[in-house]
Amino acid sequence: MKIQYYWTWAALNPNVDTTHFQISDGVNVLHVDAGAWMSLTQKILREEIEYPKYIFMTHCHSDHLLWLAHLIRIIGNNNIVILASISLKEKVKVMMYLIGKWEWFDSKVENWNIEFKIIKEWESLTIYDRVLTPINLYSKKTEQFWFQLKTKDNHIVFFWDEAVDVMNRSDLSSFEWCDWLLCETFCTMDQVDKMQPYSKAHIASHDAGKIWTRLKAKNLVLSHIAEVHGVSRDIQCEQVKKESSSFYDWNVVVPSDWEVILF
Repeated sequence: MKIQYYWTWAALNPNVDTTHFQISDGVNVLHVDAGAWMSLTQKILREEIEYPKYIFMTHCHSDHLLWLAHLIRIIGNNNIVILASISLKEKVKVMMYLIGKWEWFDSKVENWNIEFKIIKEWESLTIYDRVLTPINLYSKKTEQFWFQLKTKDNHIVFFWDEAVDVMNRSDLSSFEWCDWLLCETFCTMDQVDKMQPYSKAHIASHDAGKIWTRLKAKNLVLSHIAEVHGVSRDIQCEQVKKESSSFYDWNVVVPSDWEVILF
């Protein structure tokens, strides 16, 4: 199984990586979120990226949602299952209406080319041969669900994109000793006063390291790292990796654009 990351602009900043990635075993594809990026559109049109059957939508922020309309159009007549909460399902429909494709989208749903599967906290779903369990991050800004994914070989936990409250408001015992923890981190601790991650409901790499230690995860994957003026992207990623690594002497990965991580 592999995860491939695609950096898409976050909010109005083209130099910040936000979540948009595919989980694939070479046949079965789960797509997570849909951030806006024309290069990604072109690659899917050229069939350089696999078409997903399942699309998991985490929340309604523009850098995770706006590209969904294009993704659905590209996939065309292939059957699609969109995993989303009830409130996010309604927002997706409104978005499709606003961009002028309501009739097309509605006919797709009616003809079962598009199926919505409603996600609820702790209600597990079977996706291919994997068990997916939604996790409520209790974000202060908007309803947000991420998930844990279990296969016969791997236990993967996703804590994105606004994980500031997850340690205080969720029972994490079922996530302990997971093989992989995929977590956000906005900046390093010495950048907190300048970058203000907590006001945006994000966490610093110091906090990601704490979550990693608490869960005793074997591997940590960090992304959603903010751009710091005057600091190169490579240096910023290396600083985040170094600070998180100081908590726990196991493997830390900070994926670059298009990087594939094998599980």
